[in-house]
Amino acid sequence: MTDENRKIDAILRHFMHIPFPSQLPEEEWIEAYRQFEYLFENGWLPVQPKK
Repeated sequence: MTDENRKIDAILRHFMHIPFPSQLPEEEWIEAYRQFEYLFENGWLPVQPKK
């Protein structure tokens, strides 16, 4: 597992409430991250992107 994957897994656990994201099938893992990106980019999460 790469550092980037670890970061994404942490994001999915924290923001998307997915307890074990590394156990998801690859397609579901990618879709969950895409959903996070959508929520983040559209201001639906209580965090702001770094500028």
